Amino acid sequence: MSTNAAGPALGLDFGTTNSVVARSNGSPSPDLIEFAAPQATSAVFRSALSFWEDDSVRGGLDHEAGPWAIAEYLDFPLGSRFIQSFKTVAASPLFEHASVFTKRYRFEELGAKFLEKLVSHAGGALNQRPARVIIGRPVSYAGARADAALARERYDKMFADFAREIHYVYEPLGAAFSYASRLTEPATLLVADFGGGTSDFSIVRVAEPGAARRCVPLSASGVGIAGDRFDSRIVERLVLPLLGKGGLYRSFDKELEIPAGFFNDFADWSKLALMRNRRTLDELAKLQRAALDPEAIGRMIAIVENELGYPLYEAVGQVKRALSTESHAEFRFAGGGLDISADVTRAQFEEWIAPDVARIQACVDDALAKADLGAEAIDRVFLTGGSSLIPAIRRLFVERFGEERIASGGETDLFVRVGGRGPAVVLLHGYGETGDMWAPLANALAADHTVIVPDLRGMGLSSHPAAGYDKATQARDIAGLLARLKVDRFALVTHDIGNMVGFQLAAQQSARVSKFVLIDAPVPGVGPWDEVLKMPLLWHFRFGGPDMERLVAGRERIYLDRFWNEFSATPARFDETSREHYAKLYALPGAMHSGFAQFAAFDQDAVDNRAWLAKGGKLAMPVLALGGEKSFGPMMATVMRAAASDVTGGVVPDSGHWIMEEQPAATVALVVPFLKDAK
Repeated sequence: MSTNAAGPALGLDFGTTNSVVARSNGSPSPDLIEFAAPQATSAVFRSALSFWEDDSVRGGLDHEAGPWAIAEYLDFPLGSRFIQSFKTVAASPLFEHASVFTKRYRFEELGAKFLEKLVSHAGGALNQRPARVIIGRPVSYAGARADAALARERYDKMFADFAREIHYVYEPLGAAFSYASRLTEPATLLVADFGGGTSDFSIVRVAEPGAARRCVPLSASGVGIAGDRFDSRIVERLVLPLLGKGGLYRSFDKELEIPAGFFNDFADWSKLALMRNRRTLDELAKLQRAALDPEAIGRMIAIVENELGYPLYEAVGQVKRALSTESHAEFRFAGGGLDISADVTRAQFEEWIAPDVARIQACVDDALAKADLGAEAIDRVFLTGGSSLIPAIRRLFVERFGEERIASGGETDLFVRVGGRGPAVVLLHGYGETGDMWAPLANALAADHTVIVPDLRGMGLSSHPAAGYDKATQARDIAGLLARLKVDRFALVTHDIGNMVGFQLAAQQSARVSKFVLIDAPVPGVGPWDEVLKMPLLWHFRFGGPDMERLVAGRERIYLDRFWNEFSATPARFDETSREHYAKLYALPGAMHSGFAQFAAFDQDAVDNRAWLAKGGKLAMPVLALGGEKSFGPMMATVMRAAASDVTGGVVPDSGHWIMEEQPAATVALVVPFLKDAK
């Protein structure tokens, strides 16, 4: 691979689940290509294809890719063939072609059709491409008997018409270069890149900024285990037993166990999409006639024939994401004669994936051995990809390398406002508002402080990732933001859910937090938390889920007005302009789902905070605990004295919960002197 970075180039991360394209003209910050998808404009292009019969097009088959493939499938599921995770078969010698209606497509032909639509939906940004294109590839390919040479041959054919000059680079190296740009000192970096089909690891030595060669790869390792494998564990435990797995069939005068091959294909997203062909359906029909439980095999046939793979994929993904932030979740899937509702605990899920996590750990060991390094020689560990949010995965790295060396990326982008000059103050908002709530306090502090005001994960103008709403993860979001802003020491001022994120941040980064102001909301697991949960006014802590989201969709203002009115001492002080502003932000795609996820994570937050307290944890920095007079009032000081050793209490007079809307001047008068006190 050439290391010459001069001149224009295009980078393509062709992923199992999603793909991303970036264009560089030699600058250190490439531009992401965005796609105006049916639901929203995004730089993420889903790695999926959908085919349907259309006599008006040449060959009688039309197709779409990316988010458009999903839209076509949802419009006409029975008449479509929806294919996802097809990258998984790139290195498989067992895969020859995919049968789609009356046609057969080799891997490279599927890939070429995917690229055709990727280009056409880029708004012209990819019509004239640089000669040089950098393609990400796994360190190790997914699948049994994976053949890297075969994958390279198929990739070459797939990209033959896409660019004249193709370079392949290990996917975690791309992440390493991106993360290295944030570092200001030399470091040895372990990058863990968790995709849909593979988990890849690279160890890189990063030189000081300005060095002729910034990143020197030391080793790489990978394993064909990642998000799709974790999905398959859920399918194996919750779905396949209802489709005949473990059942028997008659063969002459014997009763034999049904072969595992059918079920293995069903639990693999790339193969499930291809089971809808005459040969497979005939074999299933034959099996159904011989099975002792023919209804179970009939349910499998119905799912395949009715193209229910995508709804099943969504249901599995939803419970997996929920278990990243919650201690339990409900798996729900209906279709093809199935109606499954099962409560799944995180402990169960971690038991199911334990063998996979062990293989991932062995792969990390392999990368260290190849670099001839011990864990103590790694200065930073950078985790990226959706599966890095799974607690069992993150725990593997925390136990091996320590929390202080872990950084995450690629899961959320925070919108942040920065102004002023002087000691840093971070202001964290809560639910029902965004960082905009802090304007009066920010203006008062900006004369002699650097004021940093982010929108939390999933709120305001920050991105809306599927998971990561536990407050420990969000604290790491803020820590990562401060690292990029090169802020070492800072004061914290927080409100509502911001208190909960701020508490975890102060626990994780206690030496860096000079002072901490918490305003009018309890902290999960701290002080009288169990009694707080019983308060009727806090019914919304348990309100959420798909049905609730549908109820609130299009009625966000009605829902939020209830909070703004019930939690105000004088509702009129929360003016109409502010209500309209916040209601529009909470009506953005994904915003209410993210908001509900904040509350759904409270149980896990309580577990995390109690575990920290049980280890003797107690905040040592000066703490100011403020409550609205008509809201939590002096209870805030009671809460914080259970978790901090230097607590000053205070009450915002004639105020409910919305202190910056109801009594901004009184709030500023309490906060600013505390921050400026030399104590």
